[in-house]
Amino acid sequence: MFLDLARIERIAEMPHLMGLLASRVGHFLNVEELARTTRLNSMTLHRYMTLLEALFMIYLLPAWHSHLGKRLVKSPKLYLNDTALQLFNLHVDTEKLLADPYLMENVMENFVVMELLKQCTWSGQNIRMYHYRDYRQSEVDIILEGPNGKLVAIEFKSSETISAQDFKSLRLFLEENELNAFQGILLYAGSQTLAFGDKLTAVPLSALWEGF
Repeated sequence: MFLDLARIERIAEMPHLMGLLASRVGHFLNVEELARTTRLNSMTLHRYMTLLEALFMIYLLPAWHSHLGKRLVKSPKLYLNDTALQLFNLHVDTEKLLADPYLMENVMENFVVMELLKQCTWSGQNIRMYHYRDYRQSEVDIILEGPNGKLVAIEFKSSETISAQDFKSLRLFLEENELNAFQGILLYAGSQTLAFGDKLTAVPLSALWEGF
């Protein structure tokens, strides 16, 4: 691994790249755009990204598609394995985080994705994790797929209050995949577990560490 580090050109650019990656958490990975922004050639940047992934500093969340062959051609979403690393590279302290709702939502997204990834790893049930976006641009933050093909769709909101409208993407996904979709869950900053119709449930974020 240290030999791989030594072979990478312009290693001094790494802090700049990490800042850019932290600012793009939850976005589709676009290596060509990153190469233009950092003025690194694409080959060098690809080596950077491969190394960062191998060092468990970044995580690329693959796309889900009902056709297995199409999953590989869709763009993954980018996350940092440590949310504290995201905040460090964004130069964000608690005061700034609390004052910026968009930033709070973005940081929460990274935290939730990484917490779910940990739980999938610990479960021992070979649960795979994806993101979802269809031709109508309807998105679901997380799709969990079990070994039996059953699907759990998960969205998250940083607000303490929610409405039926917040379940729109989850509802569409469940309708389009009714044979395999088991449950739609909306994680939110409130304190109560609430039912919003068949297979749709709002669950407090605290369930991630306290248990569902």
